[in-house]
Amino acid sequence: MTERHGVARRMVQRLQTARGWPRRGMAFGLGVGAALAMPPLFLFPLLVLGLSALVLLIDNRRPLLASFSAGWWWGFGHFLVCFYWVAEAFLVDAPRFGWMIPFIVGGLAAYMALFIALAAVAARWLALRGAAKVIAFAALWTAAEWLRGHILSGFPWDLAGYSLAFSDALNQYAALGGIWGLSLITVAVAAMPAAL
Repeated sequence: MTERHGVARRMVQRLQTARGWPRRGMAFGLGVGAALAMPPLFLFPLLVLGLSALVLLIDNRRPLLASFSAGWWWGFGHFLVCFYWVAEAFLVDAPRFGWMIPFIVGGLAAYMALFIALAAVAARWLALRGAAKVIAFAALWTAAEWLRGHILSGFPWDLAGYSLAFSDALNQYAALGGIWGLSLITVAVAAMPAAL
């Protein structure tokens, strides 16, 4: 048991001490992995890993910009994978429109990543620790999802609560607060290992 704790501790330390492009690359990769928790794959443990690591990247010892950067890179990787279906529309006439795919999917992912970056920087600004930080982050994430779903005609796609669509029992929580409440619960539970 102690060896597992040592491995986990080293991983957390490596995550928190990374700087520059390695840190951005880790955030990007964790976002890509977390995207695999969404339909149709439902690899929920990857969402737990990704969100827990993102909370750890929102480090109170670093400047606000570092948290913004970690949130944006995480979100960019996440949305880049999750918006794969947008490319399908451009493949109807691939010779004419296929060249647009990287710009459309990449641009949409970059824009949507701003909402996660804003949630990350707000969580850093609060300077909370432990479970309080995770709960605040989950609330800020849910607020960012709500804004993303309503600003500029909205794009409520890839909400965290969708990752539970594999379970009829877990989906029952949506009866209490809709998809936003389900997203709040999902992010709080998935990111809670960061409090350990």
